[in-house]
Amino acid sequence: MAKKSSFWQKLGTFFSYLVLVLVLAGIGYISYTFLGQREKTSYVDPPPPVVVTQPTIGSLERSITLSGTVEAKAFIPVIPFVSGTIQEYLVKEGDYVEQDATIAIIDRQAYQQQLAQAQAAYSVAESTYQRVNRLYEAKATTLQSREQALAQRDATKAQLELATLQLDWATVKAPVSGTILSIPSAAGNIASSSQPVAIMADLSQLVVKLNVPERYFDIISENGEHLTASIERPRQSGPQEDNSAPKRALAEVEGISSYIQPQSKTFLVTCLLTEGHTDFRPGMHVQVNLIYERLCDVPLVSQTVRTIDGNAYLYDAEQERAKWIELNPVAENNLYLVLPPELADASFIVDGQHRLFDGQRITVVDDQGTH
Repeated sequence: MAKKSSFWQKLGTFFSYLVLVLVLAGIGYISYTFLGQREKTSYVDPPPPVVVTQPTIGSLERSITLSGTVEAKAFIPVIPFVSGTIQEYLVKEGDYVEQDATIAIIDRQAYQQQLAQAQAAYSVAESTYQRVNRLYEAKATTLQSREQALAQRDATKAQLELATLQLDWATVKAPVSGTILSIPSAAGNIASSSQPVAIMADLSQLVVKLNVPERYFDIISENGEHLTASIERPRQSGPQEDNSAPKRALAEVEGISSYIQPQSKTFLVTCLLTEGHTDFRPGMHVQVNLIYERLCDVPLVSQTVRTIDGNAYLYDAEQERAKWIELNPVAENNLYLVLPPELADASFIVDGQHRLFDGQRITVVDDQGTH
């Protein structure tokens, strides 16, 4: 009896699980029938926006940029020819002086005394010569006596002329026209020929001497007749807005060294400032853009069209797709590329090209992001 009761309990449990499975299967079937037949939707990424640019016709300059220091073409030390105490300076640093203008005065008293002695000696020698010459003409003395008197007179005359010059040299004058750059001495100091009383320079003749790397020697030498340069001072801070603007000047290449300095592996190029030189002074640090080649009326495009690998993408207007190309410019500088003729009318992707792949559909927008 117990065995029979256990059999029916197991059978009841089996049917309970069977009913549960059938119910779950029915729920799954209904869900699949009603929910699985709904229209499926999927998300498609829109074509990425890009900015396109067209090449322009213009000129490209190939150049190198180097640092240098402005120098006067020639520094002129004003050396006194006589020594003595400097009594007075008649100029100050920064003054422009004409040739033969007085710069300083050296104590003249000693040289005035020398001149007076030389004048007295010459007067005596001249009188002696005249007396001996009359005696010689009267055949009262020998020719030797006359020649000795003449030699003595000429010697004292030379001493007189030297004393006159030394007195004049006590007034130190400018040997050329120019600007007083420095005055290394002062009134009360002793002037001598071993130290200048002033240093002058012609500020209309300013140069920048550049140490150019050896690898540019052939390019610079071959284009020497066509070389030009532009000089720029760094921006300066100041109370006025104009003071912050960089100062620029044009320059011409005056000389190219014919040898390489073995220690630095550089050669010297000297640039003479021309237009705009008045904004520059000796000692100023400047940037020099040395232009060695100029291409005119060529198709140009900005360097910003390049991708990370140095190539570019074109825009195919018919397919509205990006087209990858290997970019081989004719020439380039830091800002622009010179394109080969077959790319002169192409449309270059200038913004958004770094996230594209070849053949990808794209949307062209302007700089403001509008279609």
